[in-house]
Amino acid sequence: MEYLEKSKEQLIKEIEKLRAEMEALEIVHKKDLEELEESREKYRGLSEAAFESIFLSEKGVCIEQNIMGEQTFGYSNEEALGRYGTDWIVPEDRPMVMNMMLTGYEFPYEATAIKKDGTTFPCVLKGKMMNYKNKLVRVTSLTDITIQKKLNMIKKLVKKYLKLYQKILLMVYCNLILRVI
Repeated sequence: MEYLEKSKEQLIKEIEKLRAEMEALEIVHKKDLEELEESREKYRGLSEAAFESIFLSEKGVCIEQNIMGEQTFGYSNEEALGRYGTDWIVPEDRPMVMNMMLTGYEFPYEATAIKKDGTTFPCVLKGKMMNYKNKLVRVTSLTDITIQKKLNMIKKLVKKYLKLYQKILLMVYCNLILRVI
């Protein structure tokens, strides 16, 4: 009932003061919303620009994936969230990958990934721990190395056939020399 004891002028001053405070809060709130939207745009841009699949997991369970992860594996965000990170790995490699995740291993290593449709491909994984939304989570990048593996195989075959070709040339050369002699 304190407001009943105040004069009209005092009440008007208080209302004006409250209005000014609300306007200041509105400006701060608008700025915070703009910064939040800018941050979202930056995150979305980084996510869309990534060439590898990126996953965030907590205690081995997926809590975020980027667009490349969704496109590569075929799981929507709704399907991916809550799944074990090892669900994207073939069964025979899962114990190794789980061990790497749980021990905080931070160096690249190879495994075989499996898509939603069951197709598999070789990949390199690299992860590290970080703070995200006030939680300690693991961020893991997964890169498809199918092309690199095929190129390495072709390179080995080329070397093998080059050596064979050199041996054949040497044999032909020796045979020609023996004929001359």
